[in-house]
Amino acid sequence: DLMPTFLDYAGVAIPETLRGVSLRPVLEGKSGVQRDYVAAESFDPEARMIRTERYKYIRFTHGENTEQFFDLEADPGELKNLIEHPDLGSEVKRHRQFLSDWMKRTSDEFGKGSAELAKIKDRDSDQPKGKK
Repeated sequence: DLMPTFLDYAGVAIPETLRGVSLRPVLEGKSGVQRDYVAAESFDPEARMIRTERYKYIRFTHGENTEQFFDLEADPGELKNLIEHPDLGSEVKRHRQFLSDWMKRTSDEFGKGSAELAKIKDRDSDQPKGKK
């Protein structure tokens, strides 16, 4: 959302291909940005996250707990993983679908982050010390 916000303040049209929305109305106290969820990704460890108003769903590519699901109202510290909770099956399914939809829309795929990180590490290891 940062780039669309910068472009908006600069008076530059926001390209349709640019993900995100301008936060200018929020910053100026005019209105809030309405979304079903916010998505994020990380490379090390490689993971994707979907955050809705109440819940957070995280999927890692590796590790013991590759899926995590938290009720942020009841557990703001994210201490209790509810991925297997029988009463939350429909919410977990909904969040998995949000993630699937987002990954399709953004041409994202698991494994991409690990491959990109390996390229960066290889490139950095080839640089003389002090040139990174």
